[in-house]
Amino acid sequence: MQNIRHLFFDLDGTLWDFHRNSYDTLHEIWLNTPQIHRVTVSFDRFVHTYHLINNELWDQYKAGLIDKDFLSVTRFERTLNWFGYFHPTIGKKMGDDYLRLSPLKTQLIENATETLEYLKNHFTLHIITNGFTEVQHNKLKKSNLLAYFATVTTSEEAGISKPHGGIFTYALRKASATSQESLMIGDDIEADIEGAKLAGIPGILLSNFDNKTNGCIVIRNLSELPKILLGHATVLSS
Repeated sequence: MQNIRHLFFDLDGTLWDFHRNSYDTLHEIWLNTPQIHRVTVSFDRFVHTYHLINNELWDQYKAGLIDKDFLSVTRFERTLNWFGYFHPTIGKKMGDDYLRLSPLKTQLIENATETLEYLKNHFTLHIITNGFTEVQHNKLKKSNLLAYFATVTTSEEAGISKPHGGIFTYALRKASATSQESLMIGDDIEADIEGAKLAGIPGILLSNFDNKTNGCIVIRNLSELPKILLGHATVLSS
């Protein structure tokens, strides 16, 4: 780790608490869309169905089969259709509301701010994230994270999504960094760690599961990073 000068972070699930913020956003949308209360058994059932459909569409988006406008609207339209409600106007409104409200949520992964505050004095920090440029930048801004990062690379900007190696190569060029002096930190073994490896960048996985995955260092809390990267513990509040 002695030659590392650049740290590349994933955003959703690594720094920004995607699951909590997405759940809160969907709940807000559900409460403000009375038309769907008549056809869904419960909010939890609505959320479960939405995530199944959203994940499938994101796979298609990452493969270049659909564009962001189709994804943002269709995920809600298909969710409503699943419950027998066919109203494209409502689906579009929900899609627009999600893109507007989601970046306003500011719940972060434990010790995210404290860790970044510590590491910024030792490394140049960057973001590589799958997502829409405006949405991801707004998340960083509203969560008071944007100032920590020298560059932010989104899949929309790069024209390619993780785990494709091309987005990591693009981010390296943007950061004026080499793979030999860089490290990727993320919560998804395939998208973040295996993807970065394709561009020659080693990775650290944030996970509550196995201690090692495919030879990758695994941490359970972001506060472990200074010990691994610098050889000494940090002064983080728990």
